[in-house]
Amino acid sequence: MNFKKAISVSLLSASLLGGAVYFPLNMTTSFAAESVQETPPATVNINVHKLMYDKSFQFDVATNGIVNNGHEQQLPDGITAYNKAKYGDIEFTIYDVTSKFDGSFTDEKINEIVADVEANGAESTYITGITGKKAAVDETGNIMFKDMPAYSKGNRYAYLVVETKSPKGFTSQQAKPAVVVTPMTTSDGKNFFKDINLYPKNIMQDLEFSLTKEAEDGSVLAGAKFDLYRGKPGEGEKLTETPVEADAKGIVKATGLQVGAYYWVEVPSDNVVGDTTTDGNSEVGKYLLGSDAKNDTNNKLTFEITPDGIDADSLVGTYVNYLPPTGEKEVTNDKDGYSVGDEAHYKATVHIPEDVNGSTGIEMVGDQKTTSSYTVLNWKDIPQEGLKYIPSKADIVVKDSEGNTLEANKDYVITNAKDGDLEGFLIDFILNGKPTDKIATLHGQNLTVEYDMTITQDAVVQSEIDNSFSLSYKNGESGETKVITGQVPVYTYGAKFLKESSGVFGSGVAEEPLAGAEFVLKNNENQFYAGKTDEDSDGVTEVKWTEKKDEAELLVSDSKGLFEISGMKMGDYQLIEVTAPEGYQKLSEPVNFTIDEDSYNDDQTVKIENDAKSVIPRTGSKEMIFTLSIGLGTLTVAAAAIAIKHRRNA
Repeated sequence: MNFKKAISVSLLSASLLGGAVYFPLNMTTSFAAESVQETPPATVNINVHKLMYDKSFQFDVATNGIVNNGHEQQLPDGITAYNKAKYGDIEFTIYDVTSKFDGSFTDEKINEIVADVEANGAESTYITGITGKKAAVDETGNIMFKDMPAYSKGNRYAYLVVETKSPKGFTSQQAKPAVVVTPMTTSDGKNFFKDINLYPKNIMQDLEFSLTKEAEDGSVLAGAKFDLYRGKPGEGEKLTETPVEADAKGIVKATGLQVGAYYWVEVPSDNVVGDTTTDGNSEVGKYLLGSDAKNDTNNKLTFEITPDGIDADSLVGTYVNYLPPTGEKEVTNDKDGYSVGDEAHYKATVHIPEDVNGSTGIEMVGDQKTTSSYTVLNWKDIPQEGLKYIPSKADIVVKDSEGNTLEANKDYVITNAKDGDLEGFLIDFILNGKPTDKIATLHGQNLTVEYDMTITQDAVVQSEIDNSFSLSYKNGESGETKVITGQVPVYTYGAKFLKESSGVFGSGVAEEPLAGAEFVLKNNENQFYAGKTDEDSDGVTEVKWTEKKDEAELLVSDSKGLFEISGMKMGDYQLIEVTAPEGYQKLSEPVNFTIDEDSYNDDQTVKIENDAKSVIPRTGSKEMIFTLSIGLGTLTVAAAAIAIKHRRNA
């Protein structure tokens, strides 16, 4: 019997395997050129060259197969050395199964061992009870099981080579077990291998991650945009050239994933706003980019594929976006404007965001994470010139959506606030860096904040008297504090008057302004204007009214016949003349006028005429003006004036 030939045919291994990958590597090896000798070696090196190909590769045994005959092989197209850096750790265990053959190394027995190990793995009767030698592939995809006993005193050895660890998810199909019977001859039967080469191959696949983007109401947010990074949050390498956009189902996918740590970063999109300062409520209805989805150390949209791999089905996540807080304000008692000293009553509505105290809006690879709570949430009100915040009069009340009153210094804190020389107040809903317990329970609800501001003597008549507000907020520690701002104007009004003579003989000719006319002002409640005084010493004068005419303040026309009333609310009023200018008759009837939004305009000045006193009474609506000292020239001029007037009226 040809000893060498008998040994050469006693080797069986896995079926012919092959493959391809996305990122091929040229296989390099530290093994020397084929090491053979003419006599059976006492020990051999069994070199495992781990190969791989992609599951999409159209594998053909005749073209892409490799014969495991102990020789070093050239790799066919589509087959590459295993990429440990990309796909993770693979280990092989070699078992001495010589005793399982009972001295007869038949093909039938080899096939039986391979089939049983394939079917039962570590539970195979051909492995249990045997301590194998385990080794991991190196960076080039190779393992050397060195100095394995091969031949001694006519005794041969049989080894079972099994892939006992593969990276989960990446491995679509493992290499089959292989049985090596030593010593082993070269293909021509002339020599014995000192180094036996095996080429087990795995079918590999890249992994993908699916992130579903949702809104707080459970709907999906199509069009949301994300970048994918690899590495440590805040320091990673961006893998996406342009942001990946969520499809109609709100799903964003990352493909071609390898071993490594990853994180998603959301960027602003049509429906999601980032770190921008909003103007008023222009961003209402858009969702807020969470502080947990930014490219910084607070990022929680992380996942990792370890060298052990990962369950491919677990590479899913959900990220929920929440609506930001909103704030708006209205004046509730401004139908007719205000008089100086009146209090404008404001009602603000603040929407507390659903995630004010954090929310379980993040799930990554089965791990539920809590979003960051708000670290800034406050309402600030700064009245402009013409309004004043008087703490004792402001009467600030905060209520929940059911009308329950919140407790100051527990559920919120009020502090004074300034903007230059202007003073107001700030209501802070954050204490010690987090929402108060009460605010946390009111997530998703509306608060109402009601308070008063006082109209001052500095208010400009018929001009906007603004009350500026701002709602500042920030979810989490990172990013900018965002601000919603706005102004709600109020107004005070007035009227202007011109006191003048009725002209020559009451004709309107040669009118002239009259100084010194004295009036009292009466409102439609039969009260008399008693001036403006600061009776409570709060720095603001108040319009006063009295039932007694003799306590009223006099309005007196100046040298140009002008006088006015300002700092009043709209309504119907009367002027009652109490003293006429010298030489003129006091009006017998009150002057009715209305204060409205235009009454303080110059072109709306109310003219009040007085007739001169007459020494010769006459009938009619007016008295002709004569004096005992009238001269002929004066009478002639008057007659001429009357003649001219009659000609004009002809």
